[in-house]
Amino acid sequence: MATIPPVPEQREVERLSMNDHVHPGLLFDRYFPCWSKRAGDIVLDKPVSNSLQDFCRRFNRLKQTSWFQEQLARIHERLKGIIQKNKGREIEFRMSGPLALGLGLDHPTENGFIFDRACGVPFLPGTSIKGLCRAWARICGKEQHVEDILGSGDEPFTRGSVIFLPAYPATWPVLGMDCICNHHFDYYSASCNKRGFLKDDYPCPLDVESPVPIYHLALQGKIGFVFRLISLDKRASYLLDRTEALLAEALGCYGIGARTAVGYGTMEPIRPIEGKWEVEILRGLIKTFISYSHEDEEAVVDFLAKGAPFGVTPWRDENDLMPVVGHSMDEEIRKALQGGDIAAITLFLSERSWNSAWVKKEIDMANEAGKHVIPVILDNSEKVKRQLNEWFRPENPIYIEAKDPNASKTWISAIITCIPGICNDEISIKP
Repeated sequence: MATIPPVPEQREVERLSMNDHVHPGLLFDRYFPCWSKRAGDIVLDKPVSNSLQDFCRRFNRLKQTSWFQEQLARIHERLKGIIQKNKGREIEFRMSGPLALGLGLDHPTENGFIFDRACGVPFLPGTSIKGLCRAWARICGKEQHVEDILGSGDEPFTRGSVIFLPAYPATWPVLGMDCICNHHFDYYSASCNKRGFLKDDYPCPLDVESPVPIYHLALQGKIGFVFRLISLDKRASYLLDRTEALLAEALGCYGIGARTAVGYGTMEPIRPIEGKWEVEILRGLIKTFISYSHEDEEAVVDFLAKGAPFGVTPWRDENDLMPVVGHSMDEEIRKALQGGDIAAITLFLSERSWNSAWVKKEIDMANEAGKHVIPVILDNSEKVKRQLNEWFRPENPIYIEAKDPNASKTWISAIITCIPGICNDEISIKP
């Protein structure tokens, strides 16, 4: 058996890391040349700016290396094939300012960076792109408008209808070094009892400290990134149009990556993107009379809010039923239920309301008017379920439980199927 001598690891790693064709992501994450051996100890070279500048020069020289160019082209080719097979969409955006990615990752220089493990190019993970879209919708106070695209943020196992693939630079990018200058290092980093700069015995960020620059990597220039989206829903064109508009607005106004508060990470589309990402409100198209106990009002309002973007307009007695003097509330409810624009009656039930005389009376009125009754159980009450069986005997009633993550969508679909001459698919195309 042949004897294989051990490889001198440190010397071999140093030799490989000095190669101009080394994988930049592997070099930065595992073998970053920022350590020196002094007096038997391995210490971090300072300032780290020298090591970062050298790394940027070597990374930018890879633009002339055919192997890395070919690997990036193959990634685009594979992703393009996925888009074509699934009838997805490609949108290219151009950076408006620097882009810092993955600064929160662990690294000896205190600020990491994210590189693709296949070819070493910086990229944007699909999860980050999706998170940006949700964050922007939440900032705008319209997160409910994108639940069909992104899924519900409150429920961990509800998926959206759009897949966000990772975004890669259209060509090999330019990497540079940037810095954050901390003018009050003592105030921000030291514990309260160890801060050295005080005023009236209180720690203060006084202008007597020396600035401490913290260096990090950032993409520079007008680099193009290709974003790719796939719809899982048959309303592909409609959903992708909205997602495209949402992404363009989020990238233009908010930015992606780190340091967005100072203008990093903003992008603009190569081609104009028109349209809105908010769902179109079709007020008056889908009306449902709602019956509930005023003790459940808060829970009912929360439930109705999820259906409002889809054009569901609830009729509530305090808002829409204004009894004429001499007319009873019963007469007004019957008149409203007999109107042709009321699709159904939604019955909200809980432990507090199941034995209400008004509930049974409104069910009878709905039956007289030939309207469908859609029960929604607000709490997981067995009493309510048993009472429903009594009310609708001999039929076995089908009800919606508000705690179900898809309860609002099920409710909307149930109302839509009650509208004569309109099918579910037609409404769902443009909610």
